[in-house]
Amino acid sequence: MLSLVKNIVQYSRIYSRHFSFGLLGPRKLDELTNLPLLKVEDGKTVEKIWSEFHNEQENALGVSLSKDKCNQLLHRAGESPMFLYPVFKEEKYFMLISQFQDSYFFSTYLENYKQNPSTASPFLSCSIFQDFEEKKGISLLRVDFLPEYIPKQVWMNSQKSIG
Repeated sequence: MLSLVKNIVQYSRIYSRHFSFGLLGPRKLDELTNLPLLKVEDGKTVEKIWSEFHNEQENALGVSLSKDKCNQLLHRAGESPMFLYPVFKEEKYFMLISQFQDSYFFSTYLENYKQNPSTASPFLSCSIFQDFEEKKGISLLRVDFLPEYIPKQVWMNSQKSIG
């Protein structure tokens, strides 16, 4: 198992795209992992590999969702493609505004958006990969963010509070 995780991490470093702004654009699952190796594993193993792979990332989080949860998320996002949500940081919180497009969410600070929506740069993107939905019953979700804006631990705590 651990060697498979190492192969996936090594593969992702070789084939990852480099952006001037960061890793916030839409990406395909085969750009992040060695997809053929994951395809032969069962759903629980894919979930574990995905989680372990993202534990080593400074600028990303990865979780798996059941097929039903993913479909519910996508349905709600389609109904409300723009939404606000709080992110808690120590004793305070700040608001993010998020926009949904296809299977991707892009987020920025609400204050930046209010100042000028056309120049508010996203510093967080969330990608939903449904590649394993039919055969394994899971979807993979990846959140890429710029850690200079908010450290990974804040995102992890926020993820727990959202549930």
